[in-house]
Amino acid sequence: MPIGEPLPIHGVLGELLASLERARAAVLVAPPGAGKTTGVPLALLEATWRGDDRIIVAEPRRVATRMAAQRLASQLGERVGETIGYRTRDDTVVGPRTRVEVITDGILIRMLQGDPSLDGVAAVVLDEFHERHLDSDLSMALTVESMRLLRPDLRLLVMSATLDTGAVVRCLERTLQGPVPLVSSTGRAFPVSIAYAPPAPGTVVERAVADAVVAVLAGSGRGAGDNRHGSERSEVSGAVLAFLPGAPELRRAARFIQQRLNVPVQLLHGSLSAREQDQIVKGARSRRVILATAVAQTSITIEGVTTVIDAGWSRLARYDPNSGMTRLTTERVSAANADQRAGRAGRLGPGGCVRLWSASERLREHDEPEIRTADLAGLALELARFGAEDPSDLAFVDAPDPQGQRAARELLIRLVALDRDGRITPHGIALVDMPVHPRLAHVLLRGGASTTAARIAAILQEGDPMRGHGADIRARIAALESVRTDLDMDPAVTQRVQRTAIRLERLARPKRSVAPRLSASVNPAEPSVGELLALAYPDRLAVRDGSQYVFEAGVRARLPDGDPLSGANAIIVADLDGDRRAGRIWLAAPIELEAIQRHFPVTTHIDVEAGPWSPDRPLTLRARRRLRVGALVVDDRPETDTSKVPLSEIRTAARHAMRQHGLAVLGDLDAWRSLQARLGFLRRIDPDGHWPEASDDTVIASIDIWAGDGTLALPFGERPVERLVAFYGNHRLERMAPRMIRLGSRERSVEYGDGTDSPRVRVRLQHLLGVIDHPRVAGDRIPVVIELLSPADRPIATTADLPGFWRTGYPAVRRDLRGRCPKHHWPDDPTSAPASR
Repeated sequence: MPIGEPLPIHGVLGELLASLERARAAVLVAPPGAGKTTGVPLALLEATWRGDDRIIVAEPRRVATRMAAQRLASQLGERVGETIGYRTRDDTVVGPRTRVEVITDGILIRMLQGDPSLDGVAAVVLDEFHERHLDSDLSMALTVESMRLLRPDLRLLVMSATLDTGAVVRCLERTLQGPVPLVSSTGRAFPVSIAYAPPAPGTVVERAVADAVVAVLAGSGRGAGDNRHGSERSEVSGAVLAFLPGAPELRRAARFIQQRLNVPVQLLHGSLSAREQDQIVKGARSRRVILATAVAQTSITIEGVTTVIDAGWSRLARYDPNSGMTRLTTERVSAANADQRAGRAGRLGPGGCVRLWSASERLREHDEPEIRTADLAGLALELARFGAEDPSDLAFVDAPDPQGQRAARELLIRLVALDRDGRITPHGIALVDMPVHPRLAHVLLRGGASTTAARIAAILQEGDPMRGHGADIRARIAALESVRTDLDMDPAVTQRVQRTAIRLERLARPKRSVAPRLSASVNPAEPSVGELLALAYPDRLAVRDGSQYVFEAGVRARLPDGDPLSGANAIIVADLDGDRRAGRIWLAAPIELEAIQRHFPVTTHIDVEAGPWSPDRPLTLRARRRLRVGALVVDDRPETDTSKVPLSEIRTAARHAMRQHGLAVLGDLDAWRSLQARLGFLRRIDPDGHWPEASDDTVIASIDIWAGDGTLALPFGERPVERLVAFYGNHRLERMAPRMIRLGSRERSVEYGDGTDSPRVRVRLQHLLGVIDHPRVAGDRIPVVIELLSPADRPIATTADLPGFWRTGYPAVRRDLRGRCPKHHWPDDPTSAPASR
């Protein structure tokens, strides 16, 4: 029955209890302010099917977990730890009389992994399911699997403020093979007036929020109801809650506000301690400004809030399975989340909301579920530990992204958490039991549960205590070890990191035996920070390429300008952001070549490259010995031992050079061009003679056939052109298309042109006196064209029939030239006269 103050949810509690009497699962839809979080668990305590078993209420956030437990306990007039208790990653307050445990989704997953039957639990309540966090989806899938296989008496209630109820109901009915009732409740919310006030173009979000806060609190006539900033009231009496994307924007907005107003400013985000969060949420109902991230969006009621200022942005993690990178992106808030934020102003009375965007701007209806956008490594490992081979068999409202699943499996194999068949290993079981991402659990266990490994994991989980002060994570490790107070470190983050590091080191120590420390070749006492980081991020090795670093997946990223780490040849990147083409590296550590060879699949390649070439210098080739991890070159140095250079690499480099510059890289081509023309001639006049194709393209493509044993100085032997000529030339070619023919007493060079014309020789007429037989080639089938020259070497006649020329052409030539060249011999009978020298 209803306990405590009347709430709208009390009107449907009877229907809800009746639904859970006749069905194993139900879905409750209740808008903000209905009281579902505080009303439903207390009502379930009176259900007849509960017996003396516990009710588990799972919340998506730690702050909501504590707040819900405290609210429930206050309804009973008790302290937390009696009937009502809670568990989070950092804190547990339960007692022997506890019957309602409010826990985070992550704790519920741990419970299901440790005891899939959930012995002693009567019902599981999943609150705020509409946020569709990855752990929430996994919690429902594993709970339903327990109900299906082990606990037919276990009840499940899915509660949400805004939800595609049809999809959830269909998913549960399909898996449980039974009806799933849907119960709806009205809400209790006071009216909230909405105003839109887009900032001037170019205004940064933190400045825009500060301006809006100042305008509202200063009572400038632009309050929560006019066309700018809110109501007609001249001054806001309660607290102002402003939403920004992340903690850095919160801090900058706070500085802007405090420079202009004397008003308390509080920052609320998920990284605060429980005590700090409680102080803000339960603060006095007075004038104050609360700058919050999405942690204040749902689940909790902050005392005294009457005005909400919404910057309209969310910071979301987007995983790219192609690159293996998770990028934080700042995106427009969804319409559903904008409504949730505005509703914060109407929890305790009428309020106002200022939205810093245009009323005409269209927002997407809902955020995309994390299961479609997040890194699925943790999900895949949890499923393997649970024994679920195929996620499609489980109660997932949306199936995990297939590409993300493949990427997660490959990562888990590299972490030795799964074998090649996808089965979980003993090391993988140990990773599941660690309350951190598998990457961080791996470095903790393989790093021997060392203090350094624990500090690395704590920084990567809790946040960077020196954000913006270089990217070298070693500086953070050294600062955490130091007792100096002059270091520029965020005190809250530092305290949180120190606390988490101690806890992780303590948790990892009993489990380290399942994962041998690093490798046998590593000094077990002092692994480098880069080496430890490589354990967590085996896919984040990056090599310097100019001013950027390139990853194995081809992604590029850059260090902040002037970062001392920028001189490192290779780094392991733990945190980066930005677009896929050139992200920003926030945290990294250098790694030495020896450590890369220990932890990565390094292969050795000898590459040959052509040096600079011009027509006045010979082609030279250079050999480089390169060590690669995938496509990444992690070491590059000259190879001085030419005996180790594969001939195939030499020929490949030469082929590339010839394609780029032509055959001229081989040297003087006169002899080759002559032979090339002779082959072209024979292929034309003797197509059945099987004469080889000798075009430049064919020569380049067939280098492996005609090139001899190579050297780096000259890739085809001592004289590459002669090698080429020797390969294509032979006695048959010389007989059919001779390079020289005898005319009279002398050898004459035959010109074959480009192979398409008749062959010809050029000779002075006086040198042919007495020659009566016309020269022929191609087995005497083709006459050679003779170009006759004057004593001054000027053309005077052309003939393909020398005897005919002597009879008919020579007399005219003799009459024309005898007077001009009287010193030369012009016999009456050229066929019987001796040749002139």
